[in-house]
Amino acid sequence: MAERRPAPAPELVERHLAVARAAVGRALDAAENALLRENVERLRGAVAILDAFLLENGDEPDASFHVVEGVDRT
Repeated sequence: MAERRPAPAPELVERHLAVARAAVGRALDAAENALLRENVERLRGAVAILDAFLLENGDEPDASFHVVEGVDRT
């Protein structure tokens, strides 16, 4: 695997917020802005976790499979 990327810059969160606000097409109130910021920051955090596992082009997926006895998920 490749080296770990640094955490996303705060400017990146601001860019995502600007795009989301533009897509809404109207001004958001304070509560909506707070919720939007919270969600963008949460999602950027999830992306940062995934980015910690950079893969090269030839890396294979983890194909391990484990049967759990007595569990019916249908």
